[in-house]
Amino acid sequence: MALSISPSQYFEGNDGPWSTFNVLIGTPIIQQMRLLPATSHSEIAPILAQGCDASCPAGWETLRGTTFDPTPPTDTSWSPVQPSNGSGYFMLPFDSEQYLPNYSWQDDQPANCEVGLDTLNLDWTGINAPAGPLPNQLIAGYAAPNPWLGMLGLSPRPSHLNANNVSSAQPTLLQTLATQGSISAHYWAYTAGAHYALPATFGSLTLGGYDAARTDMSSAITVPFSSASTYDLSLCLTHVTIARGGALTPVSGGPITVFIDSVVPEIWLPLEACTDFEAAFGLVWNEALQIYLVNNTQTEYLLSQDLSVTFYLAANTSTNNVTKITLPYAAFNLVVKYPLAGIKDTTSLSYFPLKRASNSSQYYLGRTFLQHAYVTADYNKSQFTVSPATVPATQGAMNIVPMYPLHHQAAMSKGVMAGIAIGAVAAVALVAGLVAWLWRRRKSRRQREQQQQEQQEQQEQQETETVRTASIGYTTIVGDTEMAEMQHREYYKHRPLEEHYGKPELDAYETAQALAGRPTERHELDAGSVRPGHRSGPSWGSAGSGLSGGVSAMSDDRIRSMFPEPSPPPLYPGGSPSPPLSGRRHSRHHSAGSPRGLFEMS
Repeated sequence: MALSISPSQYFEGNDGPWSTFNVLIGTPIIQQMRLLPATSHSEIAPILAQGCDASCPAGWETLRGTTFDPTPPTDTSWSPVQPSNGSGYFMLPFDSEQYLPNYSWQDDQPANCEVGLDTLNLDWTGINAPAGPLPNQLIAGYAAPNPWLGMLGLSPRPSHLNANNVSSAQPTLLQTLATQGSISAHYWAYTAGAHYALPATFGSLTLGGYDAARTDMSSAITVPFSSASTYDLSLCLTHVTIARGGALTPVSGGPITVFIDSVVPEIWLPLEACTDFEAAFGLVWNEALQIYLVNNTQTEYLLSQDLSVTFYLAANTSTNNVTKITLPYAAFNLVVKYPLAGIKDTTSLSYFPLKRASNSSQYYLGRTFLQHAYVTADYNKSQFTVSPATVPATQGAMNIVPMYPLHHQAAMSKGVMAGIAIGAVAAVALVAGLVAWLWRRRKSRRQREQQQQEQQEQQEQQETETVRTASIGYTTIVGDTEMAEMQHREYYKHRPLEEHYGKPELDAYETAQALAGRPTERHELDAGSVRPGHRSGPSWGSAGSGLSGGVSAMSDDRIRSMFPEPSPPPLYPGGSPSPPLSGRRHSRHHSAGSPRGLFEMS
């Protein structure tokens, strides 16, 4: 069972035109907002009405996908959650983006948020789609300028709101849908769409399965989740090439471990790789604005050239199983708007969405990459896939394929085997019954034939006597005995059984052999290596603690209780890449055993 989430039909954003999705929150007034899928987050985070000040351009609410008002009488189903420090505000958990600028507690404007439980509905389609809004869903409204568009969290990991109460974990959207039977697995699939395509291709989001019309899974690579829970979608970028016509230029800096994250718009690569991009496209790094701006003349020239960039991805450096994601230059032709790049009004500037990473903790493949990549994440099996995104032959066509957890597949395999066994027994019984019926039928025919023959012989004897001596009146006539016998024999001559019944008798043994020898299929569960999962990471901290606090790691017991299926083993060395934890850190980091809540601040 799977649900397809319909796109809003809008391309919007201040760092590029991105395909958004409608989210409806609250009662009695249902408030509709347009959000972007967030692959590294679990909460639903709309923009609050306080999301801009007097310096914002006119109509900023629409530019940010519209805003959310949790106050009554607009929203009477809102149930606010108070942080344990009494500040009234939590902080959005940007743990997966903690080493990038402009996110979370590192900013002058941290993303404080109001957290509560409310009703939630999406524009979903599927035979098991919820009949109405989902109650008690975690909503975290924020007003910070970054991210500009609100977030639709896809991760099924629960949000812990109270550090002192582990049971305060709130079920996520994916968990709720799986629990009530609307989807069959903790699984999502996403591609960002392409605004520049003709016609434009909107994003695709599926919960509980994937859309086979938007990718070819035969070209996908399967990668185990990283051992660091906040960097699940980490894999190896083996190398990058830039194509101009038929000529290929290799890009320096690989192989490296990168993290796929739809919250981040750009692609972050090592400095030496960025230098190769600068040479290939004539880019100039603006140190003050930390961006590659591209003027109109240069944009037109680059779009007129046959330019593309190909990313080669693998689970690790020791495998030969590689997938290629190719982006034309048009995928990099994006624009920035207020308040980015120092823009104060409604103007926009073209830019190239590449960032210089200062260390290995900043290697990211963001939404730019996801325009041509299709990513699925399976939290029951602790693995994800990456494959090239495709455009359906018919605009809007879908081919939804539901996915199932391991225990469901095992149950299905046992059921199939049981069915085969029952079918085999039934087949043997059928064959035995058929043989017995044929034997009885043949015996009965022989008995009838014998009786008929005896009756015919008696009649023959009587007719023969009549032919030999017959009376007409009082005169006795003596006939020719030999002639009468000849006529008798010819007249009553019996045909062989083949002639009498039209065709030979059915061979019961051959029939039984044909039925018993019918080919059957065996379904066996692949007994691949499976290991207990381990998740570690910093704890989500709440405002009021300054830079202390961190991402609350989920203990092994809590993970096992959520996703009873074991996770694949960490493949180090030479296995599943886990991003180095070097780079800038803060005092917010806690040990894996910290009980701090995902949103909580001390």
